[in-house]
Amino acid sequence: MATPTPKPRGLKVLEGNKNLKKTPKNPKPSTRLPRAPNSLDRNAKKLWRVYVKQLQESGILTEIDGHQLADLCRAESHLEDLREERDKYELTYENEKGEIKPNPMISVVQQQEYRVRLMRADFGLNPVARNKVQAITVDKDDKMRKLIG
Repeated sequence: MATPTPKPRGLKVLEGNKNLKKTPKNPKPSTRLPRAPNSLDRNAKKLWRVYVKQLQESGILTEIDGHQLADLCRAESHLEDLREERDKYELTYENEKGEIKPNPMISVVQQQEYRVRLMRADFGLNPVARNKVQAITVDKDDKMRKLIG
């Protein structure tokens, strides 16, 4: 059974400290943009550019997310290749016994679609996941806030 997603720190602060436990601080990764790895194929690099632009505008992407974003781009590129391969053949085939069976590429594509969907959710790239992902905000008055308390 899957464990529930932990609540964001901001929500915990708003609810108050019920157990008198210390609320852990959120890590503050560098807001610099990651560089695209050289190992990405042409299609994955196109996806990289699209995702970096979208995620930068929404304030989600940080430098440490580069490897995971590269994995997502590779997975989506591979998914497109699998779909092209699947579309070359019929949806069904007849085996040696004369039985009609579904093309095995259909399940391979479905499994890859599922993996890509999960990876997209990590970046908030669907409506449900978007509510769970927190944007990184750069606060210029951070020193003043610390002084004020």
